[in-house]
Amino acid sequence: MAPRRALTLSSRKRRRALRRTLTLSVALALFLAGTLVVMWLPVVRVQHISAAGVEGVEAGAIVASLEENIRGRTLLFLPRDNIALLKPYALARVLLERNPGLAAASVSRTSLTDISVHVVKRSPAALWCPSTQSEDCFFIDAGGFIFARAPHFSGTPYFRYLGIEGEQN
Repeated sequence: MAPRRALTLSSRKRRRALRRTLTLSVALALFLAGTLVVMWLPVVRVQHISAAGVEGVEAGAIVASLEENIRGRTLLFLPRDNIALLKPYALARVLLERNPGLAAASVSRTSLTDISVHVVKRSPAALWCPSTQSEDCFFIDAGGFIFARAPHFSGTPYFRYLGIEGEQN
């Protein structure tokens, strides 16, 4: 049997550095895998959304809009409905963009599995109609924002603003 050569100092340092790098790499991989598993646990994902400020069909539509927005994945493998990844201000902004009849919206986390949305509906202050002959009128709020088609009224429950119809060539 041939005598075993003694390791030089530099080769021992290389082996020690390699072991340390390998150990840290395995520890990091285990940490990331554990984090990913925890992110998918139902205990940290949104299970219930409650809406305040509206009732009935409108509340259902707002909750459905939020559920649609948090469905799916982000960054290819993280769940969008994870409570830690939710951005309440972004959800509120999306609600306002999709629902012009809302004046304000705020979304907040109420627990690890629940979020709450509070909305304020726009209140009509007047009507805007394209012309005197037009039956298609729209609600305007106090700030002049046109937000919804108005039903046909018998009489004039709101002040009417008349606009100029665009010219057609």
